[in-house]
Amino acid sequence: MHIYYLYNLLLFGLFPVLGRRIIFLIALTFPFFLLFLPDTGADFIYYQNAYETVYFDTSAPLFFRSGSELTAEAGWFTYTGLLHYLLPNYRWFLVVNFLLCLALIVKSLTVLKIDKDKIGLMVAVMVPISFVTIMFWSPRSALPLALCFLGIAYLEKRREILGIFLFFIALMIHSQYAVIIFIFSLFYFLKRYILVRYKISTILAISGLFLIIAYLNAEYVVSILDFIPTAAILTSKLHYLESSETAFRTSGLLSIFVYPLFMWFCRKNPDFQKIGTVLIMLTVFSMLINIAFINNAHIAGRIARASDYFLFSYVLATTAFLLSPRIGSLVLIPMFIVLPFLFPDLYNFTEIMGSLGLY
Repeated sequence: MHIYYLYNLLLFGLFPVLGRRIIFLIALTFPFFLLFLPDTGADFIYYQNAYETVYFDTSAPLFFRSGSELTAEAGWFTYTGLLHYLLPNYRWFLVVNFLLCLALIVKSLTVLKIDKDKIGLMVAVMVPISFVTIMFWSPRSALPLALCFLGIAYLEKRREILGIFLFFIALMIHSQYAVIIFIFSLFYFLKRYILVRYKISTILAISGLFLIIAYLNAEYVVSILDFIPTAAILTSKLHYLESSETAFRTSGLLSIFVYPLFMWFCRKNPDFQKIGTVLIMLTVFSMLINIAFINNAHIAGRIARASDYFLFSYVLATTAFLLSPRIGSLVLIPMFIVLPFLFPDLYNFTEIMGSLGLY
C-alpha cells in the first residue's frame, strides 16, 4: 500500500502534463495494483471465495449460485459467474471489473457535458480512496455505483427509459443504492411527467427522503420493498440499523458542511449551472443521510456512497480548476499526503500511527 500511496501523489504531479490523458494512464497502471496489492483483511477474502466457488445452477434465480457464505444479490452471482468461466482468476476479474466501471464513469461524466480535462482530474481524485475501496476491497459496490452515475446522467438528459434500466441493473447487483435510486427517480418523474416545477419537485423528493429516514425500520421497510427484485437481500441487511456499532464518520462533515457551502458559492458558475440540478440533489441527499445517521458511520457510508464519491471528486477537481485549469491539481498534493493518517486501515499505516501514539 505504500507504493500505491506514492502512485497517487505521482498522478496529481503528472496531471499538468497529461491533462485528460491521465485517464488512459490510470487505465493502464491501476490494474497493476489490483493484481498485486496484498490482502490485508476486510472483505477481500469473502468476495474472492464467492468468486471462486460460483457455479451454474438452473434452479438459481439468475442461473448462478456460490458455495461461499457471502449474502449477495442474484445479479452479482450471475455477473461474477459469467466472468468466472472466461478469466483465469479473481485478480483478473478485478481488472476487468475496474476497466468496465471506469468506462461507465467516464461515460456518465461525458453525458453530463463536464469539461474533458476536469473529467480527467475527477477520475484521478477517485483513485486514492474511492477506487481502491470499491474496486479492490468491495467490488460488489463498483459496477452498481458506475451504473447509478450513468443512470442519473441519462435522467438529467431526459433519456428516462435508459436511465431507469441502468438503475434496475444496479439494484440487481447491489441493493445498497436503492434509496438514492428511489429519490432521483421520484425527482425526475415529478419534474418531467407531472410537470411540477424544479423547486417544488426538489421539495417533494426531499420530503420522500425524510419519510424513508423517519420510518427506516425493519418492519416498515419489509412492507414497502416488495417491488424491488432484490428486496429479500436488502431487508436481510436491515439488522445493521440496530446492530451497527455507534461511530462518528469524519468524512460526513464534508457532506454536512463543506459540499453545501461549496455549491452555494459556486451556484452562478457556468460549469456548475450545466449540471446544477444533479449537484443540488446529490448534495441535499448526502447531507440529509449523513445528518440522519451521524453516529452510524457504517449505514451513512453505505447509503450515501454514490453521492459522497461523486461530490468529493467534483468539489476537489472544481476547486483545482478555479485556482488554475492546468496546475491546480498540484494544490491537491498536500491534502493527499495526509491520507494515510486519515485512513490508516486503508493504507496499512496502523503500525506507523501506533508508534507515534496516533492510533
